Amino acid sequence: MFYYSHRAPRTAPHSQLQTASPFVSTLILTSLFNTVNDFWPEINCKIFELKLMEDILKRLDDIQKMIESQGLYTKEVLNFTDACRYLELSQSHLYKLTSNGIIPFYKPNGKKIYFRRTELDAWLLRNRTDSQEEIDRKAADYLISKGRIKL
Repeated sequence: MFYYSHRAPRTAPHSQLQTASPFVSTLILTSLFNTVNDFWPEINCKIFELKLMEDILKRLDDIQKMIESQGLYTKEVLNFTDACRYLELSQSHLYKLTSNGIIPFYKPNGKKIYFRRTELDAWLLRNRTDSQEEIDRKAADYLISKGRIKL
């Protein structure tokens, strides 16, 4: 609802500064500057405390992540979410691997999926690729065994 008032509209402080004399404007700005200067050490101290708190919170978050990740390495049986974190796979990819029977898993009650950590480690390390040095050594051994190279 709109009410009509006979009073003059209030002016904003900055408009009062514009209409004040230059001397009064200078006094007001000087007073404001001095007030900020008086509180500057406290303001600076608070800024430092906030930065310090942010640093502490970040470190605590890092410690929490480390503790949670260490829990994955001590558990023998992992649930689906833990297995995703342990294998660093998305949930959809791990579901795809289980539904296609590519990765070993357990379903004790026919619903929830569990994994044995040692089996996941074996699955991760199943397709080893030889280094170039190992390939060269195997090739030399093969040639020696076939009698093509004589020592």
